[in-house]
Amino acid sequence: GDQDLLILDEVLAAVAYDLADQSDVEGLLDLYDKDRRFELVLSGHKVWDNLVDRVELITEMRKVKHYYAKGTPARLGIEF
Repeated sequence: GDQDLLILDEVLAAVAYDLADQSDVEGLLDLYDKDRRFELVLSGHKVWDNLVDRVELITEMRKVKHYYAKGTPARLGIEF
């Protein structure tokens, strides 16, 4: 189609907590490797070893300051 970006937000965490199957994500990567007509972004905090070898870019983020520490609740559309 006309899309040039697919974001699977927190899919790596979903795999880590057995909410999604790692083999399904790897199957998607196999399809992506065959025809890279779009950018694929996988987010989450539990990267498995062979994923590091398969992808071209990994960014690690860390919290420096967050309003949650002062008691502000999670916000719909931002944290969940």
